[in-house]
Amino acid sequence: MAQASQNSTSPTSEGLFSDPQLLMVHRLESTLPQIVIPEGYALRKASLEDAEPLASTLLASFGMDWNVAKVRAELLDHPDVPTTWLIACEGEVVATASYQLKPVDFPDAGWVHWVGARAEHSGRKLGTVVTLAVLHEAVSDGKREVRLTTDDWRLPAIASYLKLGFEPLSWHESHEARWETVLAKFGERG
Repeated sequence: MAQASQNSTSPTSEGLFSDPQLLMVHRLESTLPQIVIPEGYALRKASLEDAEPLASTLLASFGMDWNVAKVRAELLDHPDVPTTWLIACEGEVVATASYQLKPVDFPDAGWVHWVGARAEHSGRKLGTVVTLAVLHEAVSDGKREVRLTTDDWRLPAIASYLKLGFEPLSWHESHEARWETVLAKFGERG
């Protein structure tokens, strides 16, 4: 996931988090790998007709209050989200990520926004595929870098982002220690 909450280390009793999400950046300085879509899957840009299945996939991915209205407001109709990518399998939307712009604060950057995939399709690197689609779009759009936010506990997603060339970026006083903890977990895994 590239965005799920404003904060991320651990939930409090109210379901909120104590620190802001971690930040990663891809500098787009090297050639991106080609997009390889697993057999039986199709990558495409979402349309308004995809709002309901996107809401279902995002709800399954994040367990938050995703519905058609929210998908339209935050993704499909949002002026700063030119593209929402999706992966379909047998007509079902099973993964998604959006390409977001923040033209006032980050005019030279694109953002990976709301990466999610259905659990029953895990292990097929669908999150990597949709994230790579966003990276390719940013290059085509002339961006110099792509940023994303994520949560400390989303280790499979962070591993995917690192393999794609994203680097940790600390902007909050809590980030350096949190990144050390997260990256140490990868060392423990070998």
